[in-house]
Amino acid sequence: MILYEPIKDRLPFFQGWDTESAVFDTGCPHCKQRLQVKFKEMLDAAWGWQDRMDEQLREPLAKIFGINLSNRSIAMGMPGVVVRTCPNCQKSSYFYFHFNETSNSVYSISLRAAATEEPNQAEQ
Repeated sequence: MILYEPIKDRLPFFQGWDTESAVFDTGCPHCKQRLQVKFKEMLDAAWGWQDRMDEQLREPLAKIFGINLSNRSIAMGMPGVVVRTCPNCQKSSYFYFHFNETSNSVYSISLRAAATEEPNQAEQ
């Protein structure tokens, strides 16, 4: 797995309560096909990506993204990792979001980093 968006604090791409508009849009790092991650996926990831992630991926993703798996604090927001498989090239991308409910039903979401399969890994 390789980072293609380095880990850093980025400005939120979404702030507000209208969760229908909370969509992260990007292109596949391999073929540029449009990839989208919707609010519900980011919310679900913030509340349990570790529990739903394939065990073999959990540790490597935490390591590459610098996520402390034992820290479950929600006071300053929560990390969430969403996996998206490209419909065109079938390669997986992993998006690390910082998800924070700043007040009742008002959210701030930013991308912290993104990783993907090594270019030749999928062909092996």
